[in-house]
Amino acid sequence: MHSSSFHHIHLFTQGINTLDLRCNQIGPVGTQHLADALRNNTVSLFLSYFYLCRHINLFTQALIILEFSLNQIGPVGTQHIADALQNNTVSLFLMHFYSFHHIHLFTQTLITLDLSDNEIGPVGAQYLADALRNNTVSLFLTHSSSFYHIHLFTKTLITLNLEHNQIGPVGAQHLADTLRNNTVSLFLLLSFSFRRIHLFT
Repeated sequence: MHSSSFHHIHLFTQGINTLDLRCNQIGPVGTQHLADALRNNTVSLFLSYFYLCRHINLFTQALIILEFSLNQIGPVGTQHIADALQNNTVSLFLMHFYSFHHIHLFTQTLITLDLSDNEIGPVGAQYLADALRNNTVSLFLTHSSSFYHIHLFTKTLITLNLEHNQIGPVGAQHLADTLRNNTVSLFLLLSFSFRRIHLFT
């Protein structure tokens, strides 16, 4: 996108943000269908070549709460959910931005996942742990200059409920190993002249 000389840009995008499927005997087969839909539950913003804009306000939100307890999904269903979570990411790319007064970015993907009482076991816990290695926030700000304020608010998965799933010490170890790598990455490449940058991730 090549743009210049805007006073205000406001972008608000939102789909279904809460899905409650508790106590529906969905099982592993039904879980696979849901997981296929969740593969696209991601936020990616690509903004490039903007000049002389006073305010940019961007609010983007995909599905953020999934209540899925008491559905007998077992480790097979958990694997389907885990595969879908590989894409639960926030990626922001701001390239070639010049002379801005304020930029406000608010982005969210799935932040609350309730899989309690689903007979997941240690094998299911390992599937989830492997998926959560990609539960990341990545911010790329390149070839940009002359900003007064930048406010970035981004969220991915922050609440995971796995109570009553018999994951045991082995499953807990898999999850613990993954959580050590639950990171936020900020890349500032050839960018300069910032007055204030506020990051909430």
